[in-house]
Order: sequence, then structure tokens, then C-alpha cells
Amino acid sequence: MRTEFYLAAFAALAASGLAASPLAAQEPAPAQETRACTFESLSPAEKSRYQSRYRRRVRLDGQAFADQWLREQVCMTAEERQALRPPAKGKNCRAVSRPVTSMDGSMTVGIGRKCD
Repeated sequence: MRTEFYLAAFAALAASGLAASPLAAQEPAPAQETRACTFESLSPAEKSRYQSRYRRRVRLDGQAFADQWLREQVCMTAEERQALRPPAKGKNCRAVSRPVTSMDGSMTVGIGRKCD
């Protein structure tokens, strides 16, 4: 799976002209061999590991949702999943306790985030 990702990334770089070597940019992009990520294409070990969760999603949410879940959870690399995450809102964020006044005047503690 990772080899296919790197081939696709290199093909995209070569097509855009950003490849490191001028010879690499002149060569035609290698044929992209994308493996269809379906439940049937998984290895027997992965099938036994994800079978109950996949079938539950098919039963409750439908085939399309289950296939999307399978692509995101099983077939994507860590780098691809990281790229899908929203960017961090701040650095060094932590939970802090803050005093909060209620409408009746009593005080309570609220938990909030503080980012440096």
C-alpha cells in the first residue's frame, strides 16, 4: 500500500515538474497501480480482524458508508490520515479550570482550553 502511495506521489511531482531530477521529469509517469480497497481484497488476517465492525456498519449505515470507513481506517497510511485532520488551533494547549458565576450568583468551576 505504501509503495503505491509513493509511486502516485512521485508521478504527481513528475507531472507538475517539481521532481528533483530533470531526467525524472522527462520520463513518463509510471502506470499507477491503485489497489481497490474492498473487504474482499483484504488479507485473511485483516478480514478476521475487521469483519464484525465492517458488517455492523453495512447493516446499520449502508454499504457506501462501510466502504468509506474501510478506506479511511484500514487502507489509508498514517500520512494520508494525518493530511485529512484539521490543523491544530494552537501550540501547547492544555485544560484549565476557570471560576464561572451562575445566574443565581453561585460559583462553579468550568473547564476550558488555554493555548500559548
